[in-house]
Amino acid sequence: MTLTFQDGTVDAFRVHQKHAVKCCIGFSHFTKCHDISVTKEGNLLTVTIKNTKEQLNNEKAERLKKEGEAAMKQKQFEAAIKKYDEALSLANKSQTIDAIKSDKAAARNEQGRSSLQKGWDLENVTTEDKSQEAKNQFNKAQSMFEQAESLKHTSEQENNLKITKIKIEGNRLFNEANQLEMEAFKLFQEAKESKFLDGYATSQNKYKEVLDKYKAAKEKFDEGLKMKETKFDVCSQIASEHIKEILKVINDINKVELKHNFNQVNVEVEEEENKDDLDDVTINSNVHEQRDVINA
Repeated sequence: MTLTFQDGTVDAFRVHQKHAVKCCIGFSHFTKCHDISVTKEGNLLTVTIKNTKEQLNNEKAERLKKEGEAAMKQKQFEAAIKKYDEALSLANKSQTIDAIKSDKAAARNEQGRSSLQKGWDLENVTTEDKSQEAKNQFNKAQSMFEQAESLKHTSEQENNLKITKIKIEGNRLFNEANQLEMEAFKLFQEAKESKFLDGYATSQNKYKEVLDKYKAAKEKFDEGLKMKETKFDVCSQIASEHIKEILKVINDINKVELKHNFNQVNVEVEEEENKDDLDDVTINSNVHEQRDVINA
C-alpha cells in the first residue's frame, strides 16, 4: 500500500493477507516518512499512522512562524524575532527553514529601517544635542540590516545596508573634521598671541587637515545622494558650508603670513638704510678726527 500525503510525503508498506489470522511476520514498511505500526486483535488488524518526532516539531515550527507573522503585523519586532528563533530551533524541513529565515530577515530589515529613520529624526532635533543617540540608532540599523542580509539576500536590504554604512562613515569623517577644527583654532589663537610666524604655519597645516576631512565627508554624503536618498542633501550642504569657511580661514592665514613677510622686508630695508647712514656718520667722524690731528 502506498500513501501520499498533502505535504508530498509518501509511505509505502505491505501487510501480508494472512497476518490477521496467523502469527507470522506479515508487515513491512519500506518507504518511511511516518511512524506506521500494525496491531492485531483477534482477526482485526489496526494500522496506526503517526507523525514522527521531527514532523511534529516541524508542524510546531510552522505554527510559531504564523505567530511571528501576527506579531510583525503589530510592529512587535522583538516578539516576532523570538517566535522565529524558536521556530528555527524546531524546524527540520528545508522549505520550512527557508520560509522562517525569510520572515526573520524581513523583520530585521523592518527593524533596521525603523532605527535608521529614528537616527535621521534625532539629527534634526535643534533644541538639544541628540548626536550620540542618533549615532546609536545608525549603528543599530547597520546591525539589523547585516543580520537581514545574512539570513536572506535581497536588493532592498543590500541597498539599506549601503546607505546606513555611508551615513555612519560620513558622520565619522565630519566629526573628526570638527575635532581637528577645534585643535586648529587653538593653534591659531596661540600663534596670534605669540606673534610668531611659525605658529601660523602650524595652524594652517592643521586647517588643511580639517579641509581634507570635510571634503571626504562631503564625498560620502554625495555618494548617498547618488543612491537617491534625499536625506543626504542637507548633510552635503552643511559639509560644503564648512569647506568654504575653512578655505576662507586658510586664505586669511596666508594674508597674515604675507603681511608679516612684507613687514619683515620693510624692517630689513630700513635697518639696512639706517646701517648705511651710520657708516657715513662714522666715516665723516673719522675725517673730522684726522683734520683735528693735522691742525694740532
